[in-house]
Amino acid sequence: MAAKTWYEPLRERRAAAPPSRRRGRTAATAAAILEIVDADPPPLRVFLGAPPLEIARERYAERLATWEQWSSLSIDAQGD
Repeated sequence: MAAKTWYEPLRERRAAAPPSRRRGRTAATAAAILEIVDADPPPLRVFLGAPPLEIARERYAERLATWEQWSSLSIDAQGD
């Protein structure tokens, strides 16, 4: 019983975390992987869960903004 008491605060924090920070269900992940395996053609890359996709969207938006900001220099660097 001591272990349960020690872990209880962690369990409470996890339960109170926003959905994007909670761990998923193993069965849901397994079903998703099976769907990918059966796809014709399967995707080269895929995110499992919502958080990675949210993070990628944010990071790529930042990158695209920087690339757009410097696009004229990039085109000029080609030398055509």
